Amino acid sequence: MKTSLQDEMERLKSLGKPIKEFGITGSVLLFRFIRGLVLVVLGIAFAVFSVHDFGVHSLTITLMIVLLGLMLVVRAYRNLGLRVLVYPEAGIWIHGDRAASFFWDEIVRLYKKTNEIHLSIWKGSLILQLEKANGETIQIDDALPELRELAGIIEEKTFPYLFSSAISSLKAGQSVHFRALVVHPSGLEIKKGVLPWQEIKEIKWEEDNLAIYKKGNWMRWCKLNLSHIPNYHVVSPLVSEMLRSRSLEVGEP
Repeated sequence: MKTSLQDEMERLKSLGKPIKEFGITGSVLLFRFIRGLVLVVLGIAFAVFSVHDFGVHSLTITLMIVLLGLMLVVRAYRNLGLRVLVYPEAGIWIHGDRAASFFWDEIVRLYKKTNEIHLSIWKGSLILQLEKANGETIQIDDALPELRELAGIIEEKTFPYLFSSAISSLKAGQSVHFRALVVHPSGLEIKKGVLPWQEIKEIKWEEDNLAIYKKGNWMRWCKLNLSHIPNYHVVSPLVSEMLRSRSLEVGEP
């Protein structure tokens, strides 16, 4: 019986050799195991040295340190063998004998999610989520070294398909949904209301937030978190293109 890895590798065999490979090396894995075990030992040592004054506060600190160490060890083990291979036309996620391929034109939504510190230890501080047209979802967290570089490649490769689809929809009079943000042929819509194209001053990324500014107002009209915007890399170019088109229509310089 074929494994998913064999099935997906057969699907990609015509693509030749990968142009880039991301993976967890033995040295990286060893470092993460040692880091977790060191924290466990430190937690136990703290409890030993605080034995004469061991109250609720000391117990809490001890449990937090030990739990943190154990979570790091488990997360390192959980990601053992994780690899992502990148080809010109596609990529493949591999973990043990499991695999999932993703051609660039199959991806309909790309998320870049950030987690709070209390979740980042277990789930990672950064997660890429790819959703394919067939409904399959692939998640890659920053247990994979150089995840931001991989994100940049996926953004670059998927952009032409996603941007072309979005701009075609708008020109056909249809709206394009980015979850918390909706781009209409007439302007931008968020929960608080609609901002017509002629009132938009600027739209830009400020760290992990998309900021939209209204003409005649120095404060932001709205701020949307990166984690809540699918195809985040398409939004700014799409809005810029619509603003440019509107300026040409009304004859603005």
